Amino acid sequence: MGVLDDLLDSAPSGVVRAIHWLLDQGAETTDLEPRHGMGFALAEFALDGATIRIVSDRDHWSLDARLAQQPWLQLDLIHDVRTGEQAQWPQAPEGRHQPGQLPQGVEWVEELPRALTWLRSTPDAVEQVEAAGRERARRLFPRR
Repeated sequence: MGVLDDLLDSAPSGVVRAIHWLLDQGAETTDLEPRHGMGFALAEFALDGATIRIVSDRDHWSLDARLAQQPWLQLDLIHDVRTGEQAQWPQAPEGRHQPGQLPQGVEWVEELPRALTWLRSTPDAVEQVEAAGRERARRLFPRR
């Protein structure tokens, strides 16, 4: 069994659907790191000038994307900026994020193509997403 097969066997169904969508679109794997340690795994794909990175860390599954050599952008922040909504992250009692596919309630297989289209068609996409990330950080970690 290969690294990608192992990743697919351990991933939530939404992550599996997104990986299959990427492969169906002709994406090529550019990096694969098997699950180890605290459950960390990584799969990176190249698709039409974009790079998509899927990471599992302690059973939190997240997706980042970038065009060419631009900075990595989190799917949840792209979603927030693109839709004007705030993606939900499940919270444990002590404020920690619960395991699962993040952001909660966002189907990657639907959001990823929309996010890539938005990134390609929005000249200041990086600036908008980075500003949303700074604003989230201010909300989550206010200065005292």
